[in-house]
Amino acid sequence: MPFHTGAITALACWLATVLAFALHLDNPWWAAISAWVVANPERHALLEKAANRILGTIIGCFAGYWITLSTESRPVLQTTVMFGFAAVGVYGRFRSAHSYAWIIGAVGGLSILTMSLETPGQILHFAVYRAAEVICGVVAATFTELIFNRKNSCSDSKSGSAKSADQKFAPTIDRPTAIRLATIGGVTAMLIPILWSWLNLPSLSQIVVTSLVVLDRDGASTHFRGLQRVLGCLAGGAGGLLTIRLGPDLFFVWSIMLIAGVFLFSLIHHSTSRWAYVGTQGGVAFILALVTGLGPPDSIMPAVNRIAGMLCGVGILLCVCLVFGHAGGSASPVPTTKP
Repeated sequence: MPFHTGAITALACWLATVLAFALHLDNPWWAAISAWVVANPERHALLEKAANRILGTIIGCFAGYWITLSTESRPVLQTTVMFGFAAVGVYGRFRSAHSYAWIIGAVGGLSILTMSLETPGQILHFAVYRAAEVICGVVAATFTELIFNRKNSCSDSKSGSAKSADQKFAPTIDRPTAIRLATIGGVTAMLIPILWSWLNLPSLSQIVVTSLVVLDRDGASTHFRGLQRVLGCLAGGAGGLLTIRLGPDLFFVWSIMLIAGVFLFSLIHHSTSRWAYVGTQGGVAFILALVTGLGPPDSIMPAVNRIAGMLCGVGILLCVCLVFGHAGGSASPVPTTKP
């Protein structure tokens, strides 16, 4: 079963990438990552997560586009809006039954805001293409699961398998705690562009996304999640950069390497281990290394910058958590949905 699930996930990521290549989308790696995080051995969980990812992305990109239009070239207002997007997304993540849609919506809106800081004047193009990239990934994951996974969806939902924790959204937490977490997320999102401009940090969007998805319901869970993301980034980045050094110039060779690498990380990603999130982030980092443009990669620098951005995001978030006293305590026994 793990091998079968891993093979389906790897094929879904490859298909998403090929679809993005065919449509000449700007960031095919985002399509592959969307397929990666949506892929699930249980059909109900996959469809639910796919719907929430598309819904959250479209709403987030739409809201982000119109708000960015009115705040572009006004840095103070832009950072204030980033606080609002992140705070609302984090609050919805921990208080709503559609937690995944809330955090994905925040990521979509913040991605457009960060794009306006990096390359002003291209926000409409970016918003449309980001939505298309996500839809490519979701379609690829859904199509691959429907074709190759012959398990009955009804029996899957009643099986009580270990993946049911990822299928069901985490229960809500009390309002004061959610507000505190939202404040931490908002302050972090507001602080990141300031540090990015001062210190010339790499990959602004990756820093912002990482800070949102690593934040968890208590200090111990946040630190453990951050540790797993760092380990995953190092493992996936090292594997991806080593693969690039082998020079997979031919599309067939590159395809085999991409499928093989994603398959290996998916064995951890879909496991029941408490370290499964290492596999999740390892797969993301590997995809970022192997999928950089409209074909096999010709440089390691895009991958290095994005992975470095992820590591910066973890570091900044943990520093903000330390200031707010969001540290210590015991990790929540109920795992949250993997973004």
